[in-house]
Amino acid sequence: MSEKKFLHWLPVEESKTVRFSELAHMIAKAMHPGDHELSAYASARENLDRDLEQAVRDDVLTVRNASGLGRHTFPYGAALQRAVVIPSLDLEPFLNARGIGLLLMPHGSGPKYWTLENAALALQSQEGWHGGTRAEFLDQLEGAAQRDELTVRDPRTCLPVKSPRARTFWELVTPADVNAWLENLAAPYRWNVVASEVEQELNPPEPIGPSNAKKPQERPMKKVALVAALQHEWASIEADLSDASRNGLKEAAHAGKHGEWFQSKARAWAVSRNKIRQAALPIHPATWPGGVTRNRLSG
Repeated sequence: MSEKKFLHWLPVEESKTVRFSELAHMIAKAMHPGDHELSAYASARENLDRDLEQAVRDDVLTVRNASGLGRHTFPYGAALQRAVVIPSLDLEPFLNARGIGLLLMPHGSGPKYWTLENAALALQSQEGWHGGTRAEFLDQLEGAAQRDELTVRDPRTCLPVKSPRARTFWELVTPADVNAWLENLAAPYRWNVVASEVEQELNPPEPIGPSNAKKPQERPMKKVALVAALQHEWASIEADLSDASRNGLKEAAHAGKHGEWFQSKARAWAVSRNKIRQAALPIHPATWPGGVTRNRLSG
């Protein structure tokens, strides 16, 4: 952890660039990660969309061409949305000035996704193996991945992929993937991932109180039902759902199961993009340390 304690942390895998179009969602989610914070997330996201573009215009935030990574010479409109930033060079000063820390995560070192090498090291630490046992276990992991007996994932998408030449330093697994394989082998142990200091700081427990102690868990709904529920106030919902993998809606509201969505998360995304016909959620000045625009009605 950094010596300086920030209120919020944004985890980014080191050596990877980040698209400008994803920044507002990533930062707002780092500030308000819980499902009980959707209103605060939407407000922060709306302010960030504006503040990030202003930071580029003011030359406070550097954006780059995705090909070549040279400084972008015309960062406007769609070209700006396609631009990228190098987190450690371009993004960290912008975040730190707003009380947010940048946490560079080594490739495949958890807490969710691990390379085969790091998975073997984690099991060695848990089980107290010596180096030879760890090396044998790593060989078994590699062989199982190549025989398609162990689910491995593409580092670019985190989706399962068949990898007959799985590389121990590159393809990823989750603890659940490894435990499913161990269960099939009737192994007497499982991989128990203990939340690290970093993970605990990034994902603090939700407060328990009257407002959410007995809050029922939202059930996902099919796309047709989602459209029917929200089309009266969200005219572009069908077009936005069709483009969900590119505009951020899928990441914000997809339930993880084909064709199913969370209504509250989808509506929060729509509010953050000013797509709701009715009055949007109020902007709370305390949710974002940047500038906030207040609308005043003249009487």
